[in-house]
Amino acid sequence: MISIEKVLLKRFILIALALVAALTFFHSWWADSLYLKMQKQQLQHEGSALAQHLRHTTPEQRTALTLNLPQHSSHIYVIRSQTSSWSSAPEPVSEYPLDDWFNAPGFHEFQDNNDRSFLILSQTFSNSMQFIVIQETTAALAELDKNHSYMLFAIILALAIVLLLQQKVIRETFSKLDPIKSQIDALQRGEKPTLPNSDISEISPLVSAINQLLGYLHNRNERSKNAVGNISHAMKTPIAVITQIAETKDNGLTPKARELLIEQADQLNLIISSELKRARISGRGHQSENFSIQKAVDNLAATLKLIYPDKPLNFDLNITAQTYFPGEQSDFNELMGNLMDNAAKWCTDTIQLTIEMSAEQLHIRISDNGPGCSQSQIERLTKRGVRLDEHAKGHGLGLNIVQTIVEQYQGEVSFTNTQPTGFAVNISIPLAYQA
Repeated sequence: MISIEKVLLKRFILIALALVAALTFFHSWWADSLYLKMQKQQLQHEGSALAQHLRHTTPEQRTALTLNLPQHSSHIYVIRSQTSSWSSAPEPVSEYPLDDWFNAPGFHEFQDNNDRSFLILSQTFSNSMQFIVIQETTAALAELDKNHSYMLFAIILALAIVLLLQQKVIRETFSKLDPIKSQIDALQRGEKPTLPNSDISEISPLVSAINQLLGYLHNRNERSKNAVGNISHAMKTPIAVITQIAETKDNGLTPKARELLIEQADQLNLIISSELKRARISGRGHQSENFSIQKAVDNLAATLKLIYPDKPLNFDLNITAQTYFPGEQSDFNELMGNLMDNAAKWCTDTIQLTIEMSAEQLHIRISDNGPGCSQSQIERLTKRGVRLDEHAKGHGLGLNIVQTIVEQYQGEVSFTNTQPTGFAVNISIPLAYQA
């Protein structure tokens, strides 16, 4: 089963990860570019100040270099002429590739063996003089990396907050569907014939389509039942005529042929009666009306006491309150009528009936204290595809209809013997349609 919330969440996480990567890359590139630009501008100012200072000095002063150079704590100056060279920090720069820098005026980046980073400006002052300004950037780059980490953390935190807000928005949006679900549940319980119109524009077409489908299914079901009833009614008259002719003594038939013809006519009547019962099964859909299971069972029990006046029938009923049947009352009456009639026929005096409901299923168990059923008969009853003969002796009476109704509602039925004597039928029916 696909969860729209999980699909949206997964897609948002993928988009968020891509956004984090893009923002991290952009921030790193932008910050590094901005920092490098600022450092280059600063070195250019330092170079301009140094060039201006050199213009106001004599060659002797440049050689002695007791100069008031523009001082900066993180800058190192290297000056080279045709006859001499000078460095404000001769020891640190002794291992630097000064010749490479002097030969290529402009900006350079350098990292020494101690992982210290530098930005270098090499500039030609005149045909006979060049100078280099060196600035260490190790601490600044470390601080920049720290800012990258802070920025990444801020982006992740912001996206996490947005993710939580998105999840809340999704759940609040889907909560708008809760009334529709409640209305569908009420529809299934028979409290409403159709779904009311929704004020949500995206849901309204779906509600209209469901109501149209309900109307279509109801009309088709009624047409099918009417057609089967009409055909069965039309067949009864010819069969009655055949039976009447077969029972006439001067019909020219041999006794054996007459007996066979009557038997076949009775079999046709039995088939018609059986198919009429099946045609009355509405199957899973929606209830046309809400009904009380307790009242329906009480009425069936009272009727059976009239049908079997010679038995002191005792009905032990245990029906949980708020339990409902997920279909038509006619189907429930057909189901329970066959079950209770079968139990009343074979019990000694007691019938136990339990009807309860779990979160997803309706559970029915009916048992009697009669003679029970052989194991071979039980295996035949539970064997898939076996058609039970309703006119046979034993617990086969009506169980074919029971099994048909349960299958129509995607349920399961099982038959067992009880101890010390008796027979039990267990039924589980899903409360909702299972695709």
